[in-house]
Amino acid sequence: MHIHITFEHNRGIVYRSKSSKTGQIAAIKVCSRDALNVDEEMKEVDVWKNLEHKNVVNLISFELSKSHLFLVTEIMNGGELFDAIVARGEKIGYTEQWARKISVDIVNALAYLHENGVVHRDLKPENLLLSEKENFVIKLADFGFAGILDKTHRELHDRLGTPGYAAPEILLEKDYGTEVDMWSFGVVLYILLCGYTPFDDEDEDEQDRCIVGGIYEFDDEDWGHVSKEAKDLVRKCLTVNQSTRYTAKQVLSHPWMKVDLKSDKILHNAHGNMKKYTARRRLKRAMHTVRASVKMRLSIGSGSFKAKLEALKKSVDSETLKVDGV
Repeated sequence: MHIHITFEHNRGIVYRSKSSKTGQIAAIKVCSRDALNVDEEMKEVDVWKNLEHKNVVNLISFELSKSHLFLVTEIMNGGELFDAIVARGEKIGYTEQWARKISVDIVNALAYLHENGVVHRDLKPENLLLSEKENFVIKLADFGFAGILDKTHRELHDRLGTPGYAAPEILLEKDYGTEVDMWSFGVVLYILLCGYTPFDDEDEDEQDRCIVGGIYEFDDEDWGHVSKEAKDLVRKCLTVNQSTRYTAKQVLSHPWMKVDLKSDKILHNAHGNMKKYTARRRLKRAMHTVRASVKMRLSIGSGSFKAKLEALKKSVDSETLKVDGV
């Protein structure tokens, strides 16, 4: 059996499926149990299945077999956020106003999660997807690292996240809550406005030192055309002190998020920098995909994998779904 791999996403492979009757398209993320902590992965399902918001990718169904975990989600035809920004910039230009509109969708998702006691803990470009290529909505995906805050667990302490996006308190192994997501948003916002990360991503030790110290700068060459309101919001989110870091609600009330910009200049440098940044990420993704492809092909030779995938496809909307390449 040959399976076409759409792309690798964190701990699994994502396939594209299409209903033979209605044409409905869905995504199936397949994770090998050999590479999973099953209890942790089921926590992801328990969190994700209860979420319903326009800026959160919808989990349609799931299945756990002896060898794999299958997650069926709505398809995101617009792809990843930064790839879309690069493509748009080539056509009509990338502006601060567009960055603001993107930010509103991201923070609306975070506000919803935080109101429901969910901490995402892995906000980064790869987990920000577009519903469509045009007239899109930004949606937050992948809840593999998500944590729950409730009456018995008011704080989290696991050292989880992606290097470069994880908050200082995570690196320092301190207790934390929803504020770690707001730090990650600050990193994403910084990239949206200038096209590269605020902290050195070539040297991980130096990166961690700068994160813990809150050391970053607004280089005039790349930030000279960015509004003072935008820079102020970045500072409010990239605040080392957890207690004074802006919450999602505070971000949504910030002047930069609420008012359309009278002068909306094209961020030429940001687009060019992001094009380079995205190219580096794409290369790393390709390398991960090759490794994941080899591992997955070793496991899909079994009849149990094919049978479970076929059964799952039928359960999505009581119809037979066809997976590309299968």
